[in-house]
Amino acid sequence: MQGLGIAETSYQSALAYARDRLQGRSLTGPKNAAGPADPIIVHPDVRRMLMIQKSFTEAARALSLWVGMLNRRGAQPSPTPTSAPPPTTSSRC
Repeated sequence: MQGLGIAETSYQSALAYARDRLQGRSLTGPKNAAGPADPIIVHPDVRRMLMIQKSFTEAARALSLWVGMLNRRGAQPSPTPTSAPPPTTSSRC
């Protein structure tokens, strides 16, 4: 669970950094015409890397929830099996 928390925090920090950091111009034209450069979040490769990071974090969250569900299901006592009727003995001649 700590790894999931660290991954989520790092994704949020990377997203905030990508929104603040100015470098270069967008391929489709300036997004920040008044400024000297555009934020790096407008660059396709940066968006791709952020989406990969987010997908890994979401997958880790889903895996943690699934494991928790299985763990909880396994912790519940199972019903005791009913005793089977005793086997009948038949004599063959």
